Amino acid sequence: MKDDLRARTVDKLSPGSVTQALIQAGALLTGYELVKSSILDGVRDFFIIGFDEAGVTISPEYQKVLALEPRNRFKASVAWLIEMEALKPEHAETLERIRDHRGEVAHELARLLIDPDTGVDVSLLKDLRNCMHALDRFWGSIEVDINPDFDGTEVDLDAIRSGSGLLLDYLCDLSGLDSESSESKTRGDS
Repeated sequence: MKDDLRARTVDKLSPGSVTQALIQAGALLTGYELVKSSILDGVRDFFIIGFDEAGVTISPEYQKVLALEPRNRFKASVAWLIEMEALKPEHAETLERIRDHRGEVAHELARLLIDPDTGVDVSLLKDLRNCMHALDRFWGSIEVDINPDFDGTEVDLDAIRSGSGLLLDYLCDLSGLDSESSESKTRGDS
């Protein structure tokens, strides 16, 4: 049993394993911030009605969004996005799990790097990507609806990707998500 722990620890501390763990940790931390920004900034920006000498002017309707969860602007914005059918209630639950794991990654990175029984939950990266794709579809559909350049044009809303969405896709690729799913399909694990 001691030899098994030793072997797993040596494997965990190999340069390749540490490098991959750091990439996955960075991808999760960055991905969470990208999704969080898409939610917070996207919802607030939706309610911009103009500019004045003080800066942007926000519609009073935004206060109704904030009232959905008075103590937490992020949760209020998620609740509004659920009401608008941009996100599903399951996305809110997933985002809570991701936020918790994000905290663990940010505050206990050393343990995640050396403890052979812990690691970054890369499945949450896939969940982040799914949330971002839903957000990209929603914000993109609004742009298509209000931008006259798209009048009379057929747009595949599922193909819309923001810059943040493309970056998150890339981070998922770097983290080995797509290669893992390709390998499991090859082995027949799907």
